[in-house]
Amino acid sequence: RRVHGVFLFVCFKKRCLKMRTELDNFALRESFFPEISTHSEFTPISDECCHPSQSGFRFLVLFLTAMITFGAYFALDSIGSAAPFLKSELHIGEEGVGQLYSIYSFPNIIMVFFAGVLTDRIGTNKASLLFSSLVVIGASIVAPSYSLSSMLFGRFLFGIGSESLGVCQSAILSRWFANSVELPTLAMSYGFAITFSRLGTVCAFNLVPEIASSMGMRTALTVAAVLCFASFGFCLVLVILDSYAAPVLSLDPLRTIDTRGCWGHSRTFPIAFWLMVVICVTFSCAVFPFLDFATPLIYEKWNLSAVEAGRTTSIVTMTSMILSPLFGWVLDIYGYRPIFLALGSFVLSPAFALMATTQVSPYVLCVIIGVGFSLVPSALWASIPLIVPENRVGTAFGLMSALQNFGLFMMPLIVGQLRQTSGSYKSSCIVFATLSAISCISAIVLIRVDSSRMQSVLQLPSGAVRCYAHPRDEDEHEAFLRPREFTGRDFS
Repeated sequence: RRVHGVFLFVCFKKRCLKMRTELDNFALRESFFPEISTHSEFTPISDECCHPSQSGFRFLVLFLTAMITFGAYFALDSIGSAAPFLKSELHIGEEGVGQLYSIYSFPNIIMVFFAGVLTDRIGTNKASLLFSSLVVIGASIVAPSYSLSSMLFGRFLFGIGSESLGVCQSAILSRWFANSVELPTLAMSYGFAITFSRLGTVCAFNLVPEIASSMGMRTALTVAAVLCFASFGFCLVLVILDSYAAPVLSLDPLRTIDTRGCWGHSRTFPIAFWLMVVICVTFSCAVFPFLDFATPLIYEKWNLSAVEAGRTTSIVTMTSMILSPLFGWVLDIYGYRPIFLALGSFVLSPAFALMATTQVSPYVLCVIIGVGFSLVPSALWASIPLIVPENRVGTAFGLMSALQNFGLFMMPLIVGQLRQTSGSYKSSCIVFATLSAISCISAIVLIRVDSSRMQSVLQLPSGAVRCYAHPRDEDEHEAFLRPREFTGRDFS
């Protein structure tokens, strides 16, 4: 009896210690997630391997978010990478190929702004499914088409869905990682998404010509449509996980503030946002048109073969793919976003000037341009959620993308006219260097504005600040930033 009594006492003591541990864990969980504190059943956080607050779950969300645009980028460049096969098999000339790209870009001068507003209205889940559906429908129309008119219609739908999905992707990353102090963090998540997007472009330029040459252009376009459908599947899984995590992490799928005034509210964005718009437009108008014309430029100036010139151009994309997540991680740890913007723009200007006036190795110049191509996007897109109210993040991304697309629509026309007038790409490189200098000057002004008006919020590490939107009066809302100290994890 005594042995039995001692045994029961030991078991009772162990049970009490276990209950105390569970209660302590529950108190910790309640402090992080007060919205679930009323649940009658609970499990210690350490045992919940699939809990949305865990790094593994959030890395899975980041991977799915990055993959929702992979198919779209592959299908976008499948036309340009296999243009000779379009001419031989489908009898579509240079003018037709140009029309397929133009009808993709032209509507998005306006539509991406509406996409941002719609994302703020209906939430990221519904918006991502809608835009992914348009991408799949557009790519599915292009693949079996034998006439240019039907391909143009498919590319029209595809373009609206693809660019709008990019805006929605930025809003998803902001929603999940804006206040994250553990990996993955905000700037790192944008760098990761940029890497996967450019991976789609690299795969298109390397795989589509091989597929088209061995199995025909129709098969290559079908593969692009299949990859778009796969990205839609990733989007569907992301929506399911997001719906599961939203009530746990207080990620409301719909904005809590009325967004019917998004048109008027865009006028109240802080001056730092408009400086970032200038940086975005000038930087994009320097880099992306250069990538479009880099292969013939290198082919003519350095007398390389067409294949070697194309590989040299791909150095820019490959460098940015490798460095973008790394720079994003550094930004999240140390901050200094405007300095990264100024540095990325600064390295571009002499690179373009040297390309116009000297015979410096194109490999070195492409690596330098790739470094700038990594620095600026990683810092730029991750800065928007810090200075724009949460209920208008989608609108801000849409407005910036719309102005960016307008610049990208005009610059190829300007570069083509300069090439035709001067007979070389020297004047075009000088224009690219000038635009990079304007971007650098705008970034320097942003540093001054950030320190004088926003308490140097863009200089702080990720998670050290949080964006709030408060009404200044009945007719206007003002976005301002409030610094705060972190004593532990924050997933609010």
